[in-house]
Amino acid sequence: MFECERHILSNGLRVVAVPVAHAPTISVIVFVRGGSRVDSKEKMGLAHFMEHIFFKGGKKYKTSLDIAHAVEECGGVNNAATGKEEISFYVKHGVSAGNLGFDVLEDMLCHSRFPEEEIDFLSDGRITQQLTEIKKQAQKKDGL
Repeated sequence: MFECERHILSNGLRVVAVPVAHAPTISVIVFVRGGSRVDSKEKMGLAHFMEHIFFKGGKKYKTSLDIAHAVEECGGVNNAATGKEEISFYVKHGVSAGNLGFDVLEDMLCHSRFPEEEIDFLSDGRITQQLTEIKKQAQKKDGL
């Protein structure tokens, strides 16, 4: 069994920290309540759309390239996933990068720019194709 520290911040954010002695990396994962199960039929795919749009930049890391450069420059990786009940975002990097994971995710999630040109691109491109496929699968499942 492992030990963890649990905290609830004044804004309601729940934080779980799992110290791992002598670990060469730090992993920061943020789970956002939502996901595909929460999407209504009219807004099917919205959770996945949001997963993508948060990577488009914030106040400090203004573009997706700025985010990628900051993380990859120190040998780190980052990604996200949309589940049925949550959207998760993570950054993993070496301990020498300090609080980079917290810094990047805080900027992405709390200071996201939601650039209109990116919203238009995602709405008209990949997400729309994925939504069409999801709707087809749902119709097959419902026997329509």
